[in-house]
Amino acid sequence: MTTSRTARRPAPDVLPVLVFLACVGAAVVTLQSRQGVTSAVVTPQNTSISYADAAAVIGSPGIELPPDLRRKPFAELEPAWPAWVAQHNAEIRARLERGEEESIVNLWLFGTSFTRRPPAREQDIDRLGGPAIVPELLQDRLEDLMIAITAPAASERLSSVHRFFETRGIDPATRAGKDRIRQQLTAVRARMLAEFSETDRRLQAARRRGDKDTELTTQATIFESRGLSSDTSILPDFGLERMLDVLKKANILELRSVRRAAVVGPGLDFMNKADGQDFYPLQTLQPFAVIDSLRRLSLAAPDLRLTTFDLSPSVNGHIDQARQRASEGQPYTIQLPLSRTERWKPELVAYWRQCGREIGEEATPASPGASSVSVRAILVRPDIVRSITAVDLNIVLERLEPLPDRERFDVIVATNVFVYYTPFQQALAVVNAARMLRPGGLLVVNGAVPTPPPISPSVGLLDVAYSDRQYDHMFSYRRQ
Repeated sequence: MTTSRTARRPAPDVLPVLVFLACVGAAVVTLQSRQGVTSAVVTPQNTSISYADAAAVIGSPGIELPPDLRRKPFAELEPAWPAWVAQHNAEIRARLERGEEESIVNLWLFGTSFTRRPPAREQDIDRLGGPAIVPELLQDRLEDLMIAITAPAASERLSSVHRFFETRGIDPATRAGKDRIRQQLTAVRARMLAEFSETDRRLQAARRRGDKDTELTTQATIFESRGLSSDTSILPDFGLERMLDVLKKANILELRSVRRAAVVGPGLDFMNKADGQDFYPLQTLQPFAVIDSLRRLSLAAPDLRLTTFDLSPSVNGHIDQARQRASEGQPYTIQLPLSRTERWKPELVAYWRQCGREIGEEATPASPGASSVSVRAILVRPDIVRSITAVDLNIVLERLEPLPDRERFDVIVATNVFVYYTPFQQALAVVNAARMLRPGGLLVVNGAVPTPPPISPSVGLLDVAYSDRQYDHMFSYRRQ
């Protein structure tokens, strides 16, 4: 994610210094003169993981190299590493488009903002007469979506769908464009069904073995071949607060000790797949929820700042726009929907009721148009929004460098992120996260990940139940 910075033109006599520093990879922002000595102040920038850092991962037992590296003789790995990183970075970023396609399909299947027809959820299909009604229901919903994205001005969500197809040379307003969209979405849905089937097969096979470690390992990489989704919800934020509280009570995190926090993959709430909730504007939740939890648990330092790392231009742009509006004094609204049909655990409901109170005030929520959803809304204070910075960064292959000691992170969180990567990719991501943590800093995730140096094995494990059928495994790792 990128943030705009205003460049300052240096004086002519310091240009050679700037050129030299740029050549060694430092981004020079300002020059400060003190007692006649001129020094350069540098800003961290995206830096690709080096072969030296990756060597510990490449030699780790149980972590298999990707095929294109595995086929190379060992002596050729280091010379080939920079080109492999560049190519792999492009391949990972290309998975964003698949994730966006899947979000649009979920909107088609479950959304309620563009149609009066019922969602194609399992419970709705059973109520309407069973699987026989599915083909006609899906066709009718797709036609309603075609009409809605032709004139999407009233909805940011529909505008983003229109823009997705338009930037790929498809005009939703023409007959040919509509035909291409129908074909594309139908094909994506078929692909998703096949992927869901394979996911279920892998999970069931792991459970049949009766080994919890095998099941956790399978869950940890379950979406490694899927598109990168930006969908998000309040559930993992509750898991994070529970884990942070455990770390606090164990004196692993001290009071008011968190000055710098980071969120990998903050997400953009485009379409709630479980409940078909798209009655509120696009929003990001986790950056605000993390700040709220750190404040509620008295872990936040007075000068707490949070950085988000994401590949998606949509996510990064959304956060940048929120910061711009906050600089003009405007708050940011988050909507907190909670289905009434799910048997939530009392602890999750209690968290939902208090979420946001440390960072803003209650507001009038958007109307869900249905009695099956409860909603709260929070107006987040502009100063909180301004404390968040979005950075375009691929955590698998990149990190920020150089980071002064005071700017290293105390906590980095990543929920529903590592499941999209192989153990090798996860290990590289852990190395990059570790390099950005201060010594003793924590990486908190909802799934087991490899622990190459300088990350130590898990210092905390917590099973968190959200409802009778939804749960998470929270892990925390410490940098040595």
